[in-house]
Amino acid sequence: MASRPTAGRRKRASSVKEVIDQIVTDPDHHLTGAFVNSPPTPPAEREVSSPKMGEKNGHARNGVARRSRAKAGPPQPDFLNKGLWHDLTSLNWVRVPTSALFLMSIPVLLYLQWQIISPNTVNPFKYLLMIQYPVEGTSDPVMYQKGYGDAAFLAYYIIVFSFIRQSLTFYVLRPLAWKLGIKKEAKLDRFAEQGYAIIYFGTSGALGLWAMYNSPTWYFEGRHYFQDYPYWKMTKFMKSYYLLQFAYWLQQFLIL
Repeated sequence: MASRPTAGRRKRASSVKEVIDQIVTDPDHHLTGAFVNSPPTPPAEREVSSPKMGEKNGHARNGVARRSRAKAGPPQPDFLNKGLWHDLTSLNWVRVPTSALFLMSIPVLLYLQWQIISPNTVNPFKYLLMIQYPVEGTSDPVMYQKGYGDAAFLAYYIIVFSFIRQSLTFYVLRPLAWKLGIKKEAKLDRFAEQGYAIIYFGTSGALGLWAMYNSPTWYFEGRHYFQDYPYWKMTKFMKSYYLLQFAYWLQQFLIL
């Protein structure tokens, strides 16, 4: 019976050790050939501890100690680092408190500059900062009416509410949630949203009760809702309250 040709076949090794040595040093082997000429990996790079082992030994994930991560506070969103010009041209200032503060400061500085340079003329920037349109002939208290300049007041206080909301979110409420043990990003945002709602509605509710207390409708005197309707005049506090409420909801519409 004719024997099979042996050309092109590997020679059978005489021991297991020779087989292993042949695999390790054979550049054509399908497992180890690609690594024959590569330098050995240093032991320091090979010894990579698992996240659980690192946590047990006091080491941090990604090379940061657990205590250091706790002191560092909650992670900040990426949109905070886009730059002022990007925030101004993309409405990102609604979410970035520093950019909102920059926009808030411009009308204040212009108003003060106008008062210094030309104190005896009408300051056009007052429509942004303060309630306008007093009714002539009213006193104690002075009554106010509506006007087109109220739109400027609304626009400015949308920026103010953006600054207040985002400052409380990133500098007060999220760090507070982090200290209380909340670590997930979604829960941090949820805690901040609910915390801001409690602060705002608690404050506006108290101011609303004060406005109602100083009006003829206290306490739920419904007949005054329709007497002399429609109302064209209101106190400065009442007009401010209505416009600030309107500005708050416009700001919520923009950010949510």
